[in-house]
Amino acid sequence: MRARHPRTAALALAALLGAGACTDHPDPTAVPSRPRAVVGSPGRLLYFGYAGESFDASSLNGTESYANWAEAITDTFPSSTYVTTQVNAYAGRGMKVLVELGPLLWKDATPTSPRSLRADYVQRWNSWRAANASVLNSTNVLGFLIADEPHWGGIDMTKWQDAAALVKNTYPWSKIVMIEAAAAIGGPTPTAAWNNAPVVQTVDWIGIDRYGRNPATDDTILTARTRMKARYPNRKFVYVADGWFAKDPNVQTYTYMTPGNMGVAMQQWYDFARADTSAILLGTFLWPSFGEGTGSQRLPPSALAKHTEVGRAITGRSRAAAYLPVGVIDTITSAGLVAGWACDPDAAWGETVTVQLTLAGGSTLTTNANLVNPDTAVIAACRSGGYRRFRIQFAGYSGQKVTGVAFDLNAGSSTLEQAKMIWIQPQASAGFGPPGSLVVAGSASGAPAGTVVRFFWRDVTANGPWTQEPYTPTPDANGIWYHAIPNAVYTHRYATFARYDLVQSITCTYFGTNAYTAC
Repeated sequence: MRARHPRTAALALAALLGAGACTDHPDPTAVPSRPRAVVGSPGRLLYFGYAGESFDASSLNGTESYANWAEAITDTFPSSTYVTTQVNAYAGRGMKVLVELGPLLWKDATPTSPRSLRADYVQRWNSWRAANASVLNSTNVLGFLIADEPHWGGIDMTKWQDAAALVKNTYPWSKIVMIEAAAAIGGPTPTAAWNNAPVVQTVDWIGIDRYGRNPATDDTILTARTRMKARYPNRKFVYVADGWFAKDPNVQTYTYMTPGNMGVAMQQWYDFARADTSAILLGTFLWPSFGEGTGSQRLPPSALAKHTEVGRAITGRSRAAAYLPVGVIDTITSAGLVAGWACDPDAAWGETVTVQLTLAGGSTLTTNANLVNPDTAVIAACRSGGYRRFRIQFAGYSGQKVTGVAFDLNAGSSTLEQAKMIWIQPQASAGFGPPGSLVVAGSASGAPAGTVVRFFWRDVTANGPWTQEPYTPTPDANGIWYHAIPNAVYTHRYATFARYDLVQSITCTYFGTNAYTAC
């Protein structure tokens, strides 16, 4: 699908079918019911999505509101049901799938020979389709890609035709798709493979790929499209947009010099594709990151906003309204730097929410929760997205209480939770706990079910190090938990904090008074 030479990675046009508005679902892990998207009439783009196998739940959650196409890639084993697993994952979201057959039917290229059709390809095909028969039907499957960029890869096109005919004869309803590297067709000296290759009769959809160029002005792309359409007239056309940022500066062109500029690339490809009445699909390379660059999954929200806009324009999908926003204030420093995370669980992967923070008796600040999550991990309560954190500074802060609100992307708002230390006191006054300890109480309101609390303390008077206690309590039904600092010196100052999931409480200090201390 994508001009990624000299890579041999298989095509993966993955798009994730989405939801319109649906009813409330109190369970944040629930999958709302999804009506079919409203799509346009024949002669216009109908499909949008990504290359790359990404049928994990968070990727599906984050793209389902604007994409409607998925791809399942075979492996090399004829008896494997891996594709069944993929198709069922996508079908559970109501999407059709394009199946990539390259690994199943073709041997990899070697230094001395191009990719070649396996001698036993018929037997392999029959074994594989029998193993995956439960999902290989027109309800689930849109079509098959026989082998990606065959002319560029030096594939014998008579063999490509043999394989395509086998597949088409087995499933006459399916689309046979050919995606070719633009450089193999439209360069100043097109490869002999294209010039001398026969016309393949069994082709329904055609397309080209080329990285890092404005398609409307690039001569190679324009020439390749003209030649491809001349050889295969009256076919629907697949367009492949740039959705990854290359690490190699030699392939970074004028408009793709930063990941944030990848939204410009999407707009260019969308404008180019929608001007073609034969266009059927806009596929984006690539959802996950790989060795040569950063995939769409890790692009900043500003770039993914354009993906979302284009995808919704093509598919007719929209954001669901099943959840109110969630979020936590997890840090307030002594200097008034407030940090935390917030999101709308209905949001597309790159959509972020506005957060309003208010200082007791003082000012209000507004920011956006669009900073990267730790290790770009998805925060479970958000369901998707690698950018969900916020950080903002209150000037003149002197210990006042801070409250926060996150605003829904559709309508409504929610108060941000805070991990709290409630009190610290000697064991004798608490009436329970290990003898000689300082007993600590805290609240983990809003913590996911099954969360455990990690408790940290240090003896400030003795200038001691931070210590994490090995016991990890589970909050009770009201979110309350208890812990203790063992063998405490009641006249010393102790600093404490707790952490659960991605939430860390504000530090609370016991002042050495041998008495109850509220946090």
